[in-house]
Amino acid sequence: MEEDLRTLAFTDSLTGVNNRRRFFELANKELERTKRNGRPFCFLTLDIDHFKTINDSHGHDQGDIVLTKLAACCLQELRCSDIFGRIGGEEFSAILIETDTETAQIVAERLRKRIAAESIQTDDARIAFTISIGLSHWQGNDDTIDSIMQRADKALYTAKNLGRNRVENG
Repeated sequence: MEEDLRTLAFTDSLTGVNNRRRFFELANKELERTKRNGRPFCFLTLDIDHFKTINDSHGHDQGDIVLTKLAACCLQELRCSDIFGRIGGEEFSAILIETDTETAQIVAERLRKRIAAESIQTDDARIAFTISIGLSHWQGNDDTIDSIMQRADKALYTAKNLGRNRVENG
């Protein structure tokens, strides 16, 4: 029962991935480890493009299936050692442990392409969806996850403003 409560406390109930609280707990631990050993890591912020339109056009149940599909695809593409979670709504984040910016760009593009190739079938239609990704990396002077995440968020907004379904580095 105690293990069940722990799982409920740390897991997003819809997608089964880390919830916001658990994601940031693990992210802060990774930041401290990185400060000690100096090995790189990158931060990805992913957001489903036009998610409100999906919900409005197909219903929230189908939107939930899209969220679940995105999470499953990301878990399949990311390494077990990476940290992944649902931050809120249709926004997810990942920390690519011991990964430099060049490699993170490749991983982010692979995620973007994988999601763009996916769809879900409803009774009435096939729903295809895309994601935009903002990428940032740990800089030696970053003392908090917030500063790294802010750069990833800024890059995400750049990706959205440049047409969506793309990766931008911040």
